[in-house]
Amino acid sequence: EGKGRSGGGGWRCPPRRRAGSRPQAAVRFGLSASLLYLWCQERRLPHYRVGGRGKRGRVLIEASDLEAFLAAQRVEPAAVREEGLRFIKT
Repeated sequence: EGKGRSGGGGWRCPPRRRAGSRPQAAVRFGLSASLLYLWCQERRLPHYRVGGRGKRGRVLIEASDLEAFLAAQRVEPAAVREEGLRFIKT
C-alpha cells in the first residue's frame, strides 16, 4: 500500500489526501473539468499524473493544492474614494 511497483524501498506514491480526478475536483469546487485540464496542461496547478496519457492515465488533484491555487487567484476589491463619487440628479 502506497509503494511503487518495486514493492520494497525506493519510490513511494504520495498519500492521497483527498486527491481526486479532474471531474471529481471540478464538481467539488464548482469548476469545469476542462478548465482544470487547461490549468494542469499549463502546469499552473499542481497535480499527479498516474499511468500514461490519454484514456489509460489519470490526473489526480489534491484538494489542498486546488484550494491554495484558487486562493492565489483571488482579486480583492479596489478601495473607493468618496470624493471621487459623483451623484447624478434625476
